Amino acid sequence: MRQEIERLTNLYKDEGFAYANIIPRTNINREKKTVDLYFDFEKGEQIYIGEINVQGNIKTRDKVIRRELRIKEGELYNETNIQTSLSRLHRLGFFEEIDLQKKEYQQGKIDLVFKVKEKPTGSFNFGAGFSSAKNIFLQGSVAQNNLFGRGHVLNFSTSINAEDQLFDLGFNEPYLFDTLWNTGVNAFRSNLQQEAYTQFQQGGVLQLGHSFWDYGNVSLSYKLQKIELTIPTENTNIISASLNNGIESSLTTNVSFDVRNNVLSPTKGSFHSLSVGGAGLGGDHKYLKTDFDSRWYFPLLWNNILRLRVDAGAIEPYAGRDAPHYIRYVLGGPRSLRGFDPLTIGPKALNNATPPRKMVVGGRYQVLFNAEYEIPVLKELQLKSVLFFDYGNAFNSFDLSDFRGDVGFGFRWVSPMGPLRLEWGFPLAKKEGERSPVFNFVIAPAF
Repeated sequence: MRQEIERLTNLYKDEGFAYANIIPRTNINREKKTVDLYFDFEKGEQIYIGEINVQGNIKTRDKVIRRELRIKEGELYNETNIQTSLSRLHRLGFFEEIDLQKKEYQQGKIDLVFKVKEKPTGSFNFGAGFSSAKNIFLQGSVAQNNLFGRGHVLNFSTSINAEDQLFDLGFNEPYLFDTLWNTGVNAFRSNLQQEAYTQFQQGGVLQLGHSFWDYGNVSLSYKLQKIELTIPTENTNIISASLNNGIESSLTTNVSFDVRNNVLSPTKGSFHSLSVGGAGLGGDHKYLKTDFDSRWYFPLLWNNILRLRVDAGAIEPYAGRDAPHYIRYVLGGPRSLRGFDPLTIGPKALNNATPPRKMVVGGRYQVLFNAEYEIPVLKELQLKSVLFFDYGNAFNSFDLSDFRGDVGFGFRWVSPMGPLRLEWGFPLAKKEGERSPVFNFVIAPAF
């Protein structure tokens, strides 16, 4: 009944009746054990929005805040649009507190004051550590999510260990020329060790997008990169240099819808993304690729959180060329199947070693399901425990009997270096040669 009263009240508030009051009245029939329910409506007068003021923003420019608002001065009062405006301001991640004050004055108008308390939006991290997947590593990052108070995003990150080196620099403008268009540019260079080869990549990405409704975005990205694979002699029969080395010129369209309450650490809402694109605008590679990602977040009792994720993808070759190995799907590790060693789940092939060994070469399709149940341990220290279940596979031909699953538990801590994850995964139906449990330690957020 309380939910119905709130729904009816907001129905009238969305029509400008800012002080609408719904009074429930009951008539109890004790013999029939029924209750007649009546709603009395006190609408009051229609109210218009007067001035909209912002206070407390020392660094963030007024326009960065006002462009997130879904209300305007002079229009009818609308409770849903006001709550949407508050939600969008919280999602920026620029403020510790946001307080909305309503100040009524004569002539049927009400002033709104958004009082904000800013928090640091820049970070500088540098550290060393041990990863279960890559042993000793060094990593650093510099990020500013509100550059010069304009809402621009600038970030640089690097990660180095004995096998891998990664450098990434990016810039994003969420409101190009104060419009609903957004743009981004990214440059990267990496040298990554895979099981069957070493992969070198360098290039850049240029993106142009446009937001729609309140939480949607559609974008078009162009990537130009150079790829070189170093392949040991015993693996040349299963990995082809001519298929993988060269220049990739690709174009990708992405449609996303994000209604999470917080982009960095969501506890409620959902995120959905569909990407369709391919390489072949010149260059040496030709393929089509489709990826779908859907994530759901459910707040439960005692601040517990249930997270669900479905991730699926498909790669199709065209123009007579097979899909290169560097884009094929391989699962296993802290970002997919946590009960298996990194990059060990997927199609395999026998190499020319003596004796021959099965090496992971990747699949053209993947399906992955993740479920997490997160429990706060020490709120002040942002320490949490988690139980998880993963299920999926990378494959060239679909066979549900080949899918692998795991269960496990872990701990998470938002440290000065970033979000630390310590997780122990246990493979279900363990096969010969697989470890149990598999320990993962990484500095990365949950999905």
